[in-house]
Amino acid sequence: MLRTGAAPDRDGLRSHVAGRLAAFKVPAHLVFHPGPLPRNPTGKLLKPALREQVAALLPG
Repeated sequence: MLRTGAAPDRDGLRSHVAGRLAAFKVPAHLVFHPGPLPRNPTGKLLKPALREQVAALLPG
């Protein structure tokens, strides 16, 4: 969660994570989701819909 007025920074987040995790655990891709996560009426995360959205955001 970002502080109010803060902008997401891939390099800053990657360096923060790399300082706390083993190299093989650092994510290869970081995706900042542009809105609320897809959920069903009971509030559970809709993983297939989220996968589709993330796949559309990834390069290649």
